[in-house]
Amino acid sequence: MRFEVLVIDDDQITLMLHKTLVARAGLHNDAKKFLNGKLALDYIINNDADDVAYLALLDINMPVMDGWGFLEGYVNASLKSKLFVVMITSSVDNPDKSRAEAYPMVIDYFTKPVVKTQIEKLREHPEIQPLI
Repeated sequence: MRFEVLVIDDDQITLMLHKTLVARAGLHNDAKKFLNGKLALDYIINNDADDVAYLALLDINMPVMDGWGFLEGYVNASLKSKLFVVMITSSVDNPDKSRAEAYPMVIDYFTKPVVKTQIEKLREHPEIQPLI
């Protein structure tokens, strides 16, 4: 199975930082970067297949399509590929965390700033570990 990591955030510096953390943590050597949820969702739709799994590090608040729109778009598209999501946000708002937990593909929720140990922990996640 092909495994890809998608970093989705509207801030270029955060994109670069998260991509670097993913590589340094040994999770993936070439994470793909997207400035909003629509670009990432379009990428998944255009590359949808039974033998691909995506791990998305997903910011909540973005222009064009936010993290919630991305999740809804994925659900509504009825895609074959597997998707695992880590919500990443500067929000410490408990309703956001509760809302994220309502989506079965959301496997974790990180508050910015993200650190390497959080990304390393994902390598041990029971749903991600077999894909790496």
